[in-house]
Amino acid sequence: MRRAIKQLPKDHDYIILDRTAGTGNLEEFLTDKKVNDITINELDRYTNKELKTKYLQSKKDIINTFYSSRLFGDLTVGELEKHKTKISLHDYLSDNEIGHVIVNTYELKEWIVLNERLGDKVKLIIPPKAEPTNALVNGGDALSDHFVLGSKVGRMFISKEYLAIIDELNGYIANKKTNIILLENPPYRDSSAANTDNTTNRSSKGSLVFEEMKKDLKNLSNSNVSTARDISNQFIWSGWKYYLTKPDDYFVLFSPIKYWKSLGLGERKFIDGFLFNREHFHAGPSAISCILWQNTKDSRDKITLKAFDIDTKKTSEQEDDEIVKLQDVEIKKTRKTLEPFFDKRSFPSDTETNVYFENDGKEITGRKTDGKSYTNDNIVGYLVVKGFAVTQLDVYLLRGTRYNIRGFYLRSDNFIDKLPLFAAKLYPQKNWYERDIYFTTADGGGHYLADKNFLKSCFIFACLSQRNHCRSFDGSDGRFYKNELCFDKGTVASGKLKTYKLTKEEQDLLDTFFDILSKAKELSKEYNHKYTYGIYQIDEELNTRKKNENDEWIYDHPELNTAINSLKTKLAKYYENIIQPKLFEYELLK
Repeated sequence: MRRAIKQLPKDHDYIILDRTAGTGNLEEFLTDKKVNDITINELDRYTNKELKTKYLQSKKDIINTFYSSRLFGDLTVGELEKHKTKISLHDYLSDNEIGHVIVNTYELKEWIVLNERLGDKVKLIIPPKAEPTNALVNGGDALSDHFVLGSKVGRMFISKEYLAIIDELNGYIANKKTNIILLENPPYRDSSAANTDNTTNRSSKGSLVFEEMKKDLKNLSNSNVSTARDISNQFIWSGWKYYLTKPDDYFVLFSPIKYWKSLGLGERKFIDGFLFNREHFHAGPSAISCILWQNTKDSRDKITLKAFDIDTKKTSEQEDDEIVKLQDVEIKKTRKTLEPFFDKRSFPSDTETNVYFENDGKEITGRKTDGKSYTNDNIVGYLVVKGFAVTQLDVYLLRGTRYNIRGFYLRSDNFIDKLPLFAAKLYPQKNWYERDIYFTTADGGGHYLADKNFLKSCFIFACLSQRNHCRSFDGSDGRFYKNELCFDKGTVASGKLKTYKLTKEEQDLLDTFFDILSKAKELSKEYNHKYTYGIYQIDEELNTRKKNENDEWIYDHPELNTAINSLKTKLAKYYENIIQPKLFEYELLK
């Protein structure tokens, strides 16, 4: 944000706008006085330790020569700046930054804290008064027409004082001599299920921003109405639309990178950026970007962000926390989901059935279903690989139709070509700075289809993976559903396997699987000779266990469990060494 301030035209004023301020955490370290009046003791409030150390090192001789009789901590920046050195804090800090800030928040509890914390320091606080509507404050919805347009929409249920503040904000936006710096960490929520404001859903589907963004979806990438329902997307889109109107306006944006990577919501000039671990933002470990954008049209295919984490030293005290610089991370733009590879064919011999499948591969009972389910002798599975994201909720491999029909059938004539999509969705993302960064894509087209060894590798992986939830069972429609995507006797997969020449590593994987199958037949009373078993069904139904008094799993057949774990380890290594590099090469991962 300070970098943005330093790049503003010399004769311009500026405001810093945060429409999602919450309790004001992003504003905590802004200066609230002139830089020259800041004392050495106060520097930690406004700068990081590294800058403070460099600055004081540069002034060391000056302090010893001119101020040795003074209390060190009481020295001011102004006194030190009388003596020029290589580093000047005026190159980093600006006078009374907080006085340029306009903040808004929506929840009553947040507004109370924000007002007490910053209300007398900032330029404006929106709403100016806490007029509660349940847990919210009237006027705090930054996506509404009265917030965006002010008095242009009429008074309605909003006070004159409120409208005057919005009009003042809009006056700054219209002023050619005042630049806008958006400093925001938008909420990550989907408003698809609501029509009224509440704490769970920060904006109704009928808000001004939602309705206007819907009209603009044709100009965004990979976007549909769900894009407009995402509250984070609404804030980002409206930021560019209504507040950043001059080429020297800036957006300092905390957000998962999908808005730029796949949606086209960041087609502006990239200045610099970072990746942080969302674990420190009260979420699970994953990447959140912080990027400085300048409001000039620009497009690029990749950006590089510096990744930082926090070493907490495993203590609850912040004083010993240490910022850790990790590797730079290159992020590439994505254009197509895997959908172009979906098999959308239907056959005259497809037969409708009432059997649908749960995520665990079992037939559903009592769940609502969508669309129609079909069976056919040429259907060997059903694959769900939706969207760009690489998460556990975006990939399922089942024997038949998933309950919400968000996938496609694997047919006996082309399932080998489709299983790389399954492999792509299972990229393990071992490090937090890989999560929400890498997407599955069809950007590389069908080039992967020419690599027969790659197809073989993904086929073997899919049939041995525990994420393959195909099962053998007797359906409620009177049909026997045989697991064809495993290497048990007489399956489509085992027949296909015979056509391949296996490497030593692949043969070892198969030998381990057959050892597991042999142990399962020998040890488990639940083994059904009618079924063909994959590793998932073996582990779920035959590798029986129970918990002891210490809440630990005790396995009825330890040797079977040990063999299953051995296969998991070997398969993970095979994926990492053989499959993963080619997923990136063919842009199935990007």
